[in-house]
Amino acid sequence: MTDAEKTLEAFFADDGLPARDQAFTHAVMRRAAARRLRAELLSLAGASLLGALVLWGLAPWLQPMLGWSARLLEAAGPSLGVLGLVGTVVWFTTPRPQPEAPVST
Repeated sequence: MTDAEKTLEAFFADDGLPARDQAFTHAVMRRAAARRLRAELLSLAGASLLGALVLWGLAPWLQPMLGWSARLLEAAGPSLGVLGLVGTVVWFTTPRPQPEAPVST
C-alpha cells in the first residue's frame, strides 16, 4: 500500500459527524422566530385596521340595529357573561397533551 492510499484510507476512516454549535443554532432559531412573530403581528395589525375601517364605514347602517341588540343583550347579557366565564375557566384548567420530544440518534 502506498502512502497516498494510506492517507486516503485514514481520511475516509474519519467520517464522524461534524460538531454542532448549539449557541449558533439557538441564535439562528431565535432570529427566525422573531421574524415570524413580527410578520404575524403586522398581518394581525393590518387585519384589525381593515376591520375597523369596515365597521367605521358601516356605522350609519348598523346604528339602528344597536338599539334592538341592546334590548336583547339586556336580558341575555348576564347569562352570556356567566357562560363566557365558565368557558374561560374550563379552557385554562383543562390539561393539554404535550408533544413528545424528538429522539436524537
